Amino acid sequence: MCPACGGPPITFDMDLNIPLSMTPGLKTFPVSVTDDQGRRADTTGTLEIAGPPSQLRISTRCLGPVHPGQDVPVACFVSVEDVNYPEDQLFYVWADLRVFGAPAEVEASRACSGCSGPPWTYNFGLRVPANMTPGVKTFAVWATGAGAKEHMADTTASIEIAAR
Repeated sequence: MCPACGGPPITFDMDLNIPLSMTPGLKTFPVSVTDDQGRRADTTGTLEIAGPPSQLRISTRCLGPVHPGQDVPVACFVSVEDVNYPEDQLFYVWADLRVFGAPAEVEASRACSGCSGPPWTYNFGLRVPANMTPGVKTFAVWATGAGAKEHMADTTASIEIAAR
């Protein structure tokens, strides 16, 4: 009985032991109550078992080298998968391309709609400024699951800028 819950009606706490192997989803179970005079009432309880949290894995591969002033329609590929939910296929992938004079949040495109996975591949292009100094340029890349922005994975990508 829950003495802090007040009443009426009288509230009871129930302890449940959830096995680690239980599959996610709604679980309905019988509940019965019997009073001290032997009267009984039956109902059901429902509990939602949540699955493990998303765990995104992300990696990058950039082509190159590229040259100052070059417009590269597909410069880098980003592979994303959810380790705990491999059937998930839709992610949002972003790159911070400020080092190239682009916005801080550039969304990548799905590499191809018919590609198989996981991992699922995304890509983005670059417009390399004509005055960019040669060398390796590194920038942030991140992904979120389509259903929940808090499930993120971060990495970096690098591309070599070669002198003309």
